[in-house]
Amino acid sequence: MATVDIGPPKVDLLRIRAGDRNLFTMKLTQNDQPFDLTGLTIEAQARSTPIDTVIAVTAVITVIDAEQGHFEMRWPGNEVRALVADKVAWNGVWDLQVGNGSDPQTLMAGVFTVEPDVTR
Repeated sequence: MATVDIGPPKVDLLRIRAGDRNLFTMKLTQNDQPFDLTGLTIEAQARSTPIDTVIAVTAVITVIDAEQGHFEMRWPGNEVRALVADKVAWNGVWDLQVGNGSDPQTLMAGVFTVEPDVTR
């Protein structure tokens, strides 16, 4: 019997800082070629659990070069801060999907952890 794992690669986002801009850039590739994002929508969300109906935080995504699969992803500090308003940390899950509205593809997913910042 064979097993085919078609799930997304696990990418954990750890120690997202409350209050910080939490910005990083990504370049997606497929078979060593740029993943063309032209005409596609990129979305990323974090939730307490995969089945939770409440979105904890939504990433702000800016495409830099669609043909080269290059974009920025930022987890807004004020929204992240709300997750740890009265806690030492917050743990949840996240994923990133691309699509044209009707048939999205999850490209990565994993753990999402938040910690408060000291300077505020």
